[in-house]
Amino acid sequence: MKYKVRYSPFAKEDKEEIKKYLSKFYPETPRRFTDSLKEHIANLKDNPYIYPKYPENPDYRRMSVGNYIVFYKVNETEKQIDIYRILRASWDLPKYI
Repeated sequence: MKYKVRYSPFAKEDKEEIKKYLSKFYPETPRRFTDSLKEHIANLKDNPYIYPKYPENPDYRRMSVGNYIVFYKVNETEKQIDIYRILRASWDLPKYI
């Protein structure tokens, strides 16, 4: 059974900020990032436990997408994946989670 995906307001804002930032460099980069993110999310829908728990906060799992880390939780009751944040891997991540 495929899980539903829900983005938090933070994750939606993160995604838009990333696309805005990437568009400063090359016009195609935001689309490539979005395509890669969609592909990774599609894989999550089939197997949400494929990525490891985040050691600093094991309530979350983390998935790498290029230079970014997607933090999410799996809600078994609702068969839903809650995308919490999409952050640059080089940042001080515990500060944002």
